[in-house]
Amino acid sequence: TSEGHQPRMVFQKSGNATVGTLTPTEVDENLGVIEFYGVNNAGTPAIKLGAYILCEQDAAKDATAVPSRLIFATSDADDDGTPTERMRIDDAGIVQVKHPTEGIFRVYRDAIYSEFAQNSGGGVITLDKVNGDAGIQLNSYSNSFFLNNVSIGTDTPVTALDIHSGGVEVAAAF
Repeated sequence: TSEGHQPRMVFQKSGNATVGTLTPTEVDENLGVIEFYGVNNAGTPAIKLGAYILCEQDAAKDATAVPSRLIFATSDADDDGTPTERMRIDDAGIVQVKHPTEGIFRVYRDAIYSEFAQNSGGGVITLDKVNGDAGIQLNSYSNSFFLNNVSIGTDTPVTALDIHSGGVEVAAAF
């Protein structure tokens, strides 16, 4: 066998509807989709969309590239065949996992960001570099806590313990 030629499925999109005429695609334009269907068990069974993988143009094209994102959507028990986005990978390689009620989880090259229950007074956990050093940030939308330089009430600690209230520094130590 030869590994030089692999089977593949190709989606090729042009901004022009005329066959053989190539026109650049635009930001947010659908570049292709793979859909997965099943049959429900209603009184009259119907074919319903269960999931899809969508590719969209993520940013402006240039002379050598078309930045794109992949979106993964799945159905649950009450969406009537309308899948919900659960995960995306953008053109920068950032992976974002979404939960309908618990918030967002993002993985960057050098950081992990998680936002929980964002619509119900939840908070944020960030594992990344704080002031150039590895650190952990816990944020409850009204208070902050950093390991490395500990900070309450500010996201830019300048000492080992930095406390702010109403935008005013009330204590700093070390």
